[in-house]
Amino acid sequence: MASATRSSALNDVDPVTATTVVAAAAAVVFDVRVLTMAFFPWHMKVHSKEEKELRRAILDFYGILNVFTTLVIIPTVVCWFGHVYRYNLVVIKQQRQEEEGGYQRKTIYSRFAWFVYLSHWYLGRPLFGARWLGSRKSWLLGFLWIGFMGFMSISDTGDDYFHLTKRLGHIATSLLPAQYLLSSRFILQQTSILSYQTHETLNKAHRWLGRTIYTLLTFHGILYTNYFVTTDRIYRFLNWDVIFGLLGLIIMNTMFIASLPKYRRVAYKTFFSVHQLLSVLVLPVAWVHVYDTGRYVLLVGVVYIIDRVGRYFLTRELKVKVTAVSSTALDLRGTAGWMVTDTTNSSTTATTTTMGMGSKAKKVAPGSHFYISVPSMVQSRGNPFTLSSVDEESGEAKFLVRIRDGFTRELKESALDASLNMMIEGPYGIAKVFPGFGWFDSFLFITGGIGITMTLSVLRELVVEIEESERVEEKVGVRTYTSPPPISDE
Repeated sequence: MASATRSSALNDVDPVTATTVVAAAAAVVFDVRVLTMAFFPWHMKVHSKEEKELRRAILDFYGILNVFTTLVIIPTVVCWFGHVYRYNLVVIKQQRQEEEGGYQRKTIYSRFAWFVYLSHWYLGRPLFGARWLGSRKSWLLGFLWIGFMGFMSISDTGDDYFHLTKRLGHIATSLLPAQYLLSSRFILQQTSILSYQTHETLNKAHRWLGRTIYTLLTFHGILYTNYFVTTDRIYRFLNWDVIFGLLGLIIMNTMFIASLPKYRRVAYKTFFSVHQLLSVLVLPVAWVHVYDTGRYVLLVGVVYIIDRVGRYFLTRELKVKVTAVSSTALDLRGTAGWMVTDTTNSSTTATTTTMGMGSKAKKVAPGSHFYISVPSMVQSRGNPFTLSSVDEESGEAKFLVRIRDGFTRELKESALDASLNMMIEGPYGIAKVFPGFGWFDSFLFITGGIGITMTLSVLRELVVEIEESERVEEKVGVRTYTSPPPISDE
């Protein structure tokens, strides 16, 4: 009955009305296509051999330009900002002391450095005073980076759909060397004397660059898929270059999903292992997908090998004894004489430490951390722990470790009151390039939870160096209170 009613209604439709509706629908479709052409001015066209060679040359030019920018220009700017920081903190104060308060910024560079210093402080404030919006610096750098990536992805593509599609993938691949450099803790630690940055402080840049690469490759895949579907070239999905391209997208999507905070925090070890494995697998996949990207993959390989070799030489075996300080903390102690320099050497004793603390030069600055692993414990890989103290006479190193899930829990259950061999890699951390406490008039340490481990090692040295205890104040925030070990117990 309902079918008959619908059929009757359709038969009663006025032909003029039907024609009008069809015309209106066609007009809407036409308008959408016009708008699409207006906002997406790239078109699929057939190119000659000469045009393809020119396109390849332009792709290579922008790829190399992108590598030069991310590996040379931007690091140079970062190092210069590090110099400005030290110049304002150390050089200016030293000159003020020499001139007994009558110092004035006379040179153009000193005035410009002060302007940059104040600008950095201003841009570090929250946007519109709202902390949830992030800092002004984050927004400024974000817009600059989006503009730069837009220029590198679109410039000189004209109206060539294939040029745009290939450019997105090419630019993303040319960012891989910088992305892997930002994760190489050995290289960044050795260059921290110039940049005042380590792999920990640059982790946010590593995440942002990863999202940029993921976004560019996603649009690269979408545009090529659109081309295959709209031109009836579905068979191309069976070609090896496309298969490896899709495999690369699957790897990137897996890495992106695993790195989401929701999953990363719940199963960090799983995320870490998956992230490292896939970051290596994606390199040969990218090379086979497009052989012209081989130069970038080779550059990534060079960065990876240098980092791995450097980390190998920073890794040492340490025999430690595990004891319980409290129900929530472990004490790891072992003799590591290499952490303290031989003070009988006159050239060594004359050297002042980077931290500017104590009379003896140290290879390991207070506040440094190490990556500790136990070969017999699977969960121990990639765990950073801050060095609590080093005895300058015996070379005994101490780590104060909070008991949590995973490695520390296994350490308590299987190795408590026992000795075992550990592999420690380091030292790492920004403490190595800290200008020294001698340049500050007072000190305020604000510590949360397990962060007290770092401040304990710094406070021990600080109490020895200065006599005015009123210059030092520490505030510790904890969820549950247990008496910490005394600062000057050693």
